[in-house]
Amino acid sequence: MSTASRDLLVRGSAAARVGDEKEARFFLEWLLTLDADSEERLEAQYWLAKVTSDAEEKKHLLEEILSAQPFHMLARREWMILQGKLSPDEIINPNNIPIDKDQPVGINSERYICPKCGGRMVFAPDGASLTCEYCEVKERQEQKAPDGESDFFLSMATLKGHRQPHGHSSFTCQACNASFILADTQLSMTCPYCKSVYVKIIPDTDTNTGPSAIFPARLTKNAAINSLQQWLKQKSDPRATLQPVMTGVYLPIWWFELGGLLHYSYMVSEKNKPAKKIIGSQPILRQDVCVPACKHHQEELDQIIGTLHFEEMLDYRPEYVADWLAETYQVTLAEASLIARQIAFKLEKAQANLSIPNIAEDISFSSHEMFVVLYQLVLYPVWFAEITYQSEADTYTIDALNGKLIMKKEGNSSFWDRLVNFGKD
Repeated sequence: MSTASRDLLVRGSAAARVGDEKEARFFLEWLLTLDADSEERLEAQYWLAKVTSDAEEKKHLLEEILSAQPFHMLARREWMILQGKLSPDEIINPNNIPIDKDQPVGINSERYICPKCGGRMVFAPDGASLTCEYCEVKERQEQKAPDGESDFFLSMATLKGHRQPHGHSSFTCQACNASFILADTQLSMTCPYCKSVYVKIIPDTDTNTGPSAIFPARLTKNAAINSLQQWLKQKSDPRATLQPVMTGVYLPIWWFELGGLLHYSYMVSEKNKPAKKIIGSQPILRQDVCVPACKHHQEELDQIIGTLHFEEMLDYRPEYVADWLAETYQVTLAEASLIARQIAFKLEKAQANLSIPNIAEDISFSSHEMFVVLYQLVLYPVWFAEITYQSEADTYTIDALNGKLIMKKEGNSSFWDRLVNFGKD
């Protein structure tokens, strides 16, 4: 970077920041006639796009920037504004997130009742229909693979990427008029008085991320009980004959897709020759990187994430969680995305090491061009079984998709604890 080009860039960007298009254009266009390096040219084009009042010129400049550097975040943000996907009023300072007043607000909900007898409609274990608990009327549901991924850059520019649900919502049962206060982290409910089944209708807004994909529960409550009792019998456990208290819960998981480039360098020494530095890079396109979206069931989710089959994931619909408890995220998108990058970085380093010779020394990696591209919030079903024996209660977790018992390991560190040193090994 020459002193002359740097001076032009500083003067041009300063004029652009205060909205002086004439002066900014003078210095920035002058810079573009020089033999400036690629980073200077991209920055000059960005500030020209930022200050120009010509929509076609802005579009052309942003296209040039993004074709050269697809993950130029400031240019991506301007492109979203130009396309009408992002309003400048929605852009926030991530270091100064406004705090909402914790006041109960009304919610929209949908009640699931049988059209024939008025009984409760709950989701059937076939994963494709709602069924009445009393007369067994079925309503077939269309299944399709999920397509609800959201643009990560757009969400991080607004409150959606930085805020977690908090506070409470007011809710009145449509059947018996009983009123309740519900935590905003709860997506579904069953009225304790009349047993009506409800699911919150949560729109995907500028401050909220609703679930867009789900692994539907296929293991019934009775099948889950049998699975647990059989496992206890194999261990000759006297609790095998007891009837557990079963609770079905959908737990939240963040799903990410990452792209960009991984850069690396290393030194190779040859006999009687000075050491030679090798510089390289490899493209990144890594899907299905998952992070637990809640912390109180982190160990269970950690084990589940390691066994996920994403071809079983479907588009989220509220009826899937009818008569189940369902939680939304308590870990913000911003927090989870940093963890996803750590996970992907470690995996990409391991892959890059396969192409680096054994004699290489001083190996280093850089992830500055690795970015989260897409994300979505996914729900996964489990059964929690509680058995009380001799005044002691034990809780077991059963995977509601495949029936496997999820065992907690004595002294096993949590997902979040292990992430402290994730990138160091």
